[in-house]
Amino acid sequence: MVEREAKMSMKAGGALGRIGPRGGYIREPSAPGTPPHVQLGALRASITHATTHRGETNAPVEIVGPTAKYGAVHEFGSRTHPKRPFMRPALQRIAPQIKRLFARMKLK
Repeated sequence: MVEREAKMSMKAGGALGRIGPRGGYIREPSAPGTPPHVQLGALRASITHATTHRGETNAPVEIVGPTAKYGAVHEFGSRTHPKRPFMRPALQRIAPQIKRLFARMKLK
């Protein structure tokens, strides 16, 4: 659910700007504080999930996020790049649904 929400928050947008590394036009970046615009689609395509096991109980843990190296730069910003969070806001929007799912589950 979080993966889908994060991907849906990234929209193609902005006016066509400069010519990019592959010869096509690159769209203008999104405003700071909003999810990044889709340029080539690599960041959005890199958002995935995986299950791992952690802790003494070896409980399953679901990890969701981008595999693209620059995903963290968009999410948290840097000295030269403003924050354009997309994962944390997606989780915040989906959190009520996740809580309802867990409330309906009967854990043993």
